[in-house]
Amino acid sequence: MLHFENVIIAYDSKPLLRDVRFHLEPGTAGVLVGPSGCGKSSLLLATAGLVSFQGEIRVQDLTVDAHNVQQIRRECLAWLPQEIGLPASSVSDLFRSLRELRANRGARGLDESKVLEYFEMLGLSEDLLTRAMTEISGGQKVRILLGALLALKRPLLLLDEPSAMLDDVSTERVWEAIHHSGVTVLSTSNDPRWIAKHRVQIPVQEFAA
Repeated sequence: MLHFENVIIAYDSKPLLRDVRFHLEPGTAGVLVGPSGCGKSSLLLATAGLVSFQGEIRVQDLTVDAHNVQQIRRECLAWLPQEIGLPASSVSDLFRSLRELRANRGARGLDESKVLEYFEMLGLSEDLLTRAMTEISGGQKVRILLGALLALKRPLLLLDEPSAMLDDVSTERVWEAIHHSGVTVLSTSNDPRWIAKHRVQIPVQEFAA
């Protein structure tokens, strides 16, 4: 499902990571671990074709390159970043902004009725749809966006520090929702609660340049 082979990531010609190699089978949850600044988020960005790299990354049977990257973003993966910069005044408006992203245009999964199927699983109430973004907590925002991404039903989910703003109960709900969906997951984390749930733990420092 997800394959890294001899991947090198550099910024301003200075290598950050080299010889990154790992593989995730379909339905597997893997977590990238290591201190801040070691390159965990860079590996997520490379998977989505958002930073340049050398070597090979494959998502399903598609190589991440200029020819395939739009198809990969549209059909194969969904991404939850640490910083959510979509313009939105309300939760309903947030879904509208998600639908307008290039990779999501025409995606049926972002209908509010589809997303609401995940709300109960994630401990969210339907009345959040009418709330202003200023009225919801950071943890609620993470779960709302995760519900939208799961509703897209794409086979690979990229999560950047997903539990950072979640309490223990919400962390467990998020984990159960992901497990129930059967998607392949690659996340980053410094949270022992989140890391402990993964059988596949990838120490990014091993690939330091």
